[in-house]
Amino acid sequence: MINQKTIKLFIYIFLFVYLINYIFFSHRLFIRENGYILGDWLINYAGGFTRRGLFGEITIYISNFLNLNLIDLTFILVTALYLYFIFLVLRIISKCNIDFFILLLILSPATFLFSFYDPLATGRKEFLFFLFFCLYFLYREKKIFIYFAPFILTTIILTHELFAFLCPFFIIIRYLNTKSLKLRDYYFEILIFFLCSFILLLIYNFSNPNIDLTCNAIKNFGYNWRICFSINDLNIAKESKILISEYIKDKNYTFYYSLFIFFSLLPIIFCLNKFLNLNSYFSLLL
Repeated sequence: MINQKTIKLFIYIFLFVYLINYIFFSHRLFIRENGYILGDWLINYAGGFTRRGLFGEITIYISNFLNLNLIDLTFILVTALYLYFIFLVLRIISKCNIDFFILLLILSPATFLFSFYDPLATGRKEFLFFLFFCLYFLYREKKIFIYFAPFILTTIILTHELFAFLCPFFIIIRYLNTKSLKLRDYYFEILIFFLCSFILLLIYNFSNPNIDLTCNAIKNFGYNWRICFSINDLNIAKESKILISEYIKDKNYTFYYSLFIFFSLLPIIFCLNKFLNLNSYFSLLL
């Protein structure tokens, strides 16, 4: 049987290779001014309050104030955040007992390997969800984290609003840790839920930006109009649907991702079955 030291060494090497791949493709997509990746990070408040605009507003301000290249600055900031995320992942791994099924999860197409299968998954905002989840997992009982968590949460939701829909996972992980159903044991998770819900309501009730002004704040740096694809997604929805349908047809997308789903579900089902003592049918259903 392979010991823990060997397994963790393999994971560390794998994550190092993964990180090099991730940074390489992120930089490649950024310098090509990809509108759905770089453009998404640069959504801003120049045209008024809008969803996902906080990070871009701060980055554009810093770039203007310090006279820095906007793409280089964005790449550096995003890479720094991602390096911190990987650091947290390594801390979690170092504290865990890695068995075969956990190893399968780490190597699943649903986790780190996804960016190998689809390089367009690199450089996206979604890793901010997992960064906060790692912070929560490691520091839930630390007072300093509880004090600062609302500010971190607010920053993340104003950068990517879909974080709000992940709130149930914090309740689930808390239950797995405490096995308690008493409300007082979930005060922090309840705070997360209400804060996320409140900010989400603000976003959808008060977000009505002038898209042209939002886009011009980026184009004023001399970039191609394509960098605004993510900002103009409502205006080009019809064209996007046609392009997506062609992509699915040309790339055998359905078959390709059906395999991903199959290989992603297997270790999750095994883990639910093993660690939560659920039967195979209920594990599959869940």
